[in-house]
Amino acid sequence: MLKQRLRFSDLVKDQEKATAKLKIQQELSETLAEEAVCRVAFNEEYQESKGESVHNLPTGCGNIIDTFLHDQESYFPLNLLSRNL
Repeated sequence: MLKQRLRFSDLVKDQEKATAKLKIQQELSETLAEEAVCRVAFNEEYQESKGESVHNLPTGCGNIIDTFLHDQESYFPLNLLSRNL
């Protein structure tokens, strides 16, 4: 009976260690994700402060459908087109 209790106690301790490790890993992942978001935001702010365009959004007016139909290479690189043919 005592051996079973000791073994059960050891199993509980092992599970508690594993749970604690998983919690730490989750916190680390969340922290790394937050750091990545902050790094991207900082880089965008830095580029904007230098006068660089962060987002490559279209600045002129035009017909988006015509651009899509006549400029296939910018939407579909040649290597993707050749694979699907």
